[in-house]
Amino acid sequence: MNLTITKKIAKQGKNLVLIIPRNLHPFLNGGDLVEVNFTKLQPEVKNE
Repeated sequence: MNLTITKKIAKQGKNLVLIIPRNLHPFLNGGDLVEVNFTKLQPEVKNE
């Protein structure tokens, strides 16, 4: 199965976290090996 989802990266302490949507849980199991490709869609904006 191939899917493309767009997600915002969450932060948990010093770690960045990617949350898997609940509607994908039936297709995935703990311990499954998945391939994730990252493409940054917009540049980071810094206010000075």
